[in-house]
Amino acid sequence: MATGGPKRSKAFTWVFAMRDTSGDVVENIAEVMVLISEDGATFSCLTGAPSVSEIQLSGSGSGIYYITVPASDMDWEYAVLYAIGAGAVPTIAIFHMDDVTRKALAFGACKLVFGLDPGALKIYDENGTTLLNTLTITRDEQNNEIILTPS
Repeated sequence: MATGGPKRSKAFTWVFAMRDTSGDVVENIAEVMVLISEDGATFSCLTGAPSVSEIQLSGSGSGIYYITVPASDMDWEYAVLYAIGAGAVPTIAIFHMDDVTRKALAFGACKLVFGLDPGALKIYDENGTTLLNTLTITRDEQNNEIILTPS
């Protein structure tokens, strides 16, 4: 596994939990898919379709998964990783690349604000002053998916 935080043009291992609607971890999901949105672009598959693995706990699943994001997918100012799997609600992580130090900070580095308009997610810089992007939130009832689309 790659170690440390995300770095530009370097593979990065994202470790995340998959939870159900009650907040409990979901073990042994047969297929977890991870998509990436780079700089507000439409979500797409990671380069080379790397597989997601589950960290084992005493011979069984733990509900904690990981995937190595390829170096070719690590050239962005900010990115959203979106993991989905049967029986679990989507897991979302937001990363922001800092050009000066060439490092990324997860979640706490960005301020998420749900807009006054229903269905809007606004992403600000760590100071909460510069709007980085606005994502429109829609729900696909048929596939039971939440869709984030750059506005």
